[in-house]
Amino acid sequence: MNSTSADFQNLYQALSRSAARSPDALALAFEDRRYLYRDFHLRVQRAMAQLDRGWSLRKGDRILLAWGNHPAFCEVLFAALGLGIEVVPFSTKLKQAESEALVGHIAPRVVLFDATVQDWLKNTPDARAISLSEWQALCCSYYNQFVERMQTDTLEYQCDQKPLTVHRNNARQQVSFIYDNQQLNLSEGLSASGARYTDGVYVFWSKGDTATVYKRDRIVLDNCQLQTAKR
Repeated sequence: MNSTSADFQNLYQALSRSAARSPDALALAFEDRRYLYRDFHLRVQRAMAQLDRGWSLRKGDRILLAWGNHPAFCEVLFAALGLGIEVVPFSTKLKQAESEALVGHIAPRVVLFDATVQDWLKNTPDARAISLSEWQALCCSYYNQFVERMQTDTLEYQCDQKPLTVHRNNARQQVSFIYDNQQLNLSEGLSASGARYTDGVYVFWSKGDTATVYKRDRIVLDNCQLQTAKR
């Protein structure tokens, strides 16, 4: 791509102008989630603070970004563009044997990877390696309280004959609900289709207006149909 650093920074500036001009307009859609410009811009600012003050990255430093199709990919991309940091998107389908030399040539200061498909990237020499789940944990700092208030939805499902109330926190990228007399808090993971949240035992999977709950790969709540959604 024949673009300059100024061209990329203009993309971040365009995002900032859109957030100021139309804060309640749709900025990003991913599966069944929607992010307004106001909320997405705050998430990008939070990411910028982490890259700049948290990791001391500077203009010209390089990030290898291997998170695939996920909203966090966009957050980091726009944050890096605003700071003049170089981003190298990296396919999550590449295997270790065929791409170790490529990673060495890129020489990133930070590697952002998905531990479920490319755990080997955590051993990249001379680089800070952060998994998607670790990034989500780090994002509990700047603007978090405001973003959480703006991005918490209550979803009312009817699963066969049983109602299910799910609280979805888009800022923390988590869902919580009560099942079998216990409070479950599940964190988002990658999914080929729909949105998937898990704590290692339970899985909440949703797509459109339908959802399913699994326990150790066994369906425990099925045919869940969304009745109402409110913020």
